[in-house]
Amino acid sequence: MTDVTVSLTLPGDLVEQAEAAGIVVENLTADFIALVEQRIARRNALANFEALTAQIDALPDEMKPTEEEIIATVREVRRERAARKKTAS
Repeated sequence: MTDVTVSLTLPGDLVEQAEAAGIVVENLTADFIALVEQRIARRNALANFEALTAQIDALPDEMKPTEEEIIATVREVRRERAARKKTAS
């Protein structure tokens, strides 16, 4: 993989506001990388969600989960994630 150098032109007002807030815009490389990583994760999550919904749509009606079953599953996954976060902390 090849590294890429990115050059940004920021509006002067934005730079002034950042400096007034104690932010050195020249030191935001890590923040920019984190933003790109977040956007990649969101796009991947959306693609996975769209694939899942397509799979559900392809099921015969009698096999499709109800809205209540989907909500219950989402809540269970959220509980499991929260429990893992507590364990990891």
